[in-house]
Order: sequence, then C-alpha cells, then structure tokens
Amino acid sequence: MSNRGWNPKPLLGLIVLCFLTGCEIIENIDPAPAPRGSTAFPPMSTPAPDIDGDNISDAVEWRLIEKFKPVLIFDENEPLDVANETVTLYQVHPVIKGRQEGYLITLVILYALDYGMTDFDLDGWDHITCGPIFGDALAYLASQLDTDGHCGDSEALRIFVADYGDTWKIESLVMKRHHDDWKEYPESAFSFERDEETGLRTHPIIYVSESKHAMYASSDECEGYSVEIYDFGLSCEVKFEDCDGGVKLTLHTPPAHNVGEHGRHAFETLDEVSRLFPGESVWRDTPFCGGYTWESCEEFAGMFDKTCAGSLLGKWFPEQ
Repeated sequence: MSNRGWNPKPLLGLIVLCFLTGCEIIENIDPAPAPRGSTAFPPMSTPAPDIDGDNISDAVEWRLIEKFKPVLIFDENEPLDVANETVTLYQVHPVIKGRQEGYLITLVILYALDYGMTDFDLDGWDHITCGPIFGDALAYLASQLDTDGHCGDSEALRIFVADYGDTWKIESLVMKRHHDDWKEYPESAFSFERDEETGLRTHPIIYVSESKHAMYASSDECEGYSVEIYDFGLSCEVKFEDCDGGVKLTLHTPPAHNVGEHGRHAFETLDEVSRLFPGESVWRDTPFCGGYTWESCEEFAGMFDKTCAGSLLGKWFPEQ
C-alpha cells in the first residue's frame, strides 16, 4: 500500500461502477486494522462465469471463501454431529468500507436443531445472579425445560476482505448472535489457522457455543456472555454459554453452495445442494425448521421460545 497522498479518482470511479453494478457502500464502524500481512493472500483474477451478475467471477468468489473461511471449534458436549449434520451457505458481495474497496463474505451455518440453554449449572450462582436460592431454582428449571430450544438454527457471520490490488487481507469480522445486533470485530480479536495450501494464517478461529451455536472470538468471550432479565422486582444477570474442547470443523463450502445475490439467485431451496433440510427455502421469508415438520417442531420447542428459527432471507447482504 503506497504512502503517497490519497488520490480520489480511483474511488470515484469505483463508486460509479458500484452504482451501475450493485456494489454496496457500507459504514466504516470500527476499522481498527491489525498489522498488515498477518492474514494477507495474493488475489486472483480469472475471466470466468459470473452467475449472480455482481462482476465477481464465480471462481474468484470461491477462491475468497476457500482462503478466508473460518475454522469452528465446538464445545465438548455439543449434542449434534456437526461434521455430518450441518450445511454452510455463502455469498460474496463487492463493497466499499470507508475508502477501502473489497469484498463482504457472508457465511450462514445451518443446524437441524437448537437445543436451548442446556449449560446452566445447578449451583445457579455463576449462571444466574439473583442470589443463591432464587438463582438455584431458576437454573434448575431452565436445565429441565431446555429453555429457548427450537427446530432449525442458522448462524451468520460476515468477513470484510480488503482488496489492495496485489493483496487480499481480512480487516474485520461481523457476527450476529441470539437477539443481539451485529457486532464488529477487528482482525486482531481472532487467532488464525494456517491454510494448508499456502501456509498463510488466513482462517479465523471461531468458538461455537454448546447447543445454541452462537459464535464468539474466544472461549472467554463465549463463557462470559450474559443477558439481563428484569422480573419479580429483581435484576438477574444470566450466563448460559459454554465453549471449547470439542470438534474442530473446517467448513464445507463447494461452489454449489454460493447462494447468489438478491434478484439473481443461484438456487431457491436446500434440496438443490444438500440431502439435509429438505423443503427449506433459501430466499423466501419463511421459517427455517431444519427439515422438520411444523407439528414435530411444536413438540420439541422450549416452553419460552418460537417453534422454528427465522427465515434465511434476512441473512443475506444487503439485508431486506
């Protein structure tokens, strides 16, 4: 990256190109870039089909996914066989973040079930801070009901890869968990695993919580996650996440799992790319039930939660 003064002409040209082709300009919330080079990778440029019409060839989109997709580490007590019972879909979209052009990778990991808040300790004190007696009672109740369980589970993250011309580099990641807003992290918040082909550290390591599959930058962040509940005149801090010690999963992301763009879909239902989750829609605003019928999900769902997960439509960029 040159140290010369900033020349606005390339950016103006890119803005015009984006206007014509659908490139998005996103707000630079917290750039906080890590030192250059730690997750850098030489780009490729291949004239090839572009099925979603976003001016990034399908080959380049797949190369971006393969070189920058995360490695997931699950909890040792994760009930699902995540190596065989998950599907990962992806999307690559051209963006300008601040003044930096690049690519926004969206990854959505699909699970058949969300087992609910299963990690409450029965001592209650560390997990529900309403006092030892009331906390014990709530923790026991929650552990018996599998509170917040439902059919289908879809977890999304986004990776901003900057294009420096001769280098691609991860600058930030954005994750959404539970009912929270998207949370942005600088590259420096993550550990990285080396790519088998290049030997470069380009795969961020992400920790996935037991049963509910929320994603975190570290196991400490996961196990320190809490929500506050105000009821019965009490303010209770609830901790229910557990991470680490289980399967390390490299995501399966073949080119066929590229969903395309709004208005130019690569496929419509999961039946077209996987034997899992039959009948589930990728682009319609319908609940994701993990391939189960609504009736069976009503029997499984926790007392305090919805029957199925929300639709996949809201996961893709830009959100609609």
